Amino acid sequence: IKRRYGLAEDEMQDLLKMQGYFCAFCGEKLGKLRFIDHDHYTKHVRGIVHPRCNTILGMVEQFGKDRLYQLLEQYAGGVW
Repeated sequence: IKRRYGLAEDEMQDLLKMQGYFCAFCGEKLGKLRFIDHDHYTKHVRGIVHPRCNTILGMVEQFGKDRLYQLLEQYAGGVW
């Protein structure tokens, strides 16, 4: 964790406590499987998130929100 994100184990535990053990993205309680959300360019850590939330954030980062909305419209049948 330290080498990849510049975050020591105790710093990660502090971040989890600061978040109240809730996901930084959706706000639901975190389980045992967690991901460190970070900016892929700057490596800045944004918070601890669920695996599914990490996937969503990765898609937004990869495609951009406008393209993601377009894909959701296309594949989710216009739920928006």
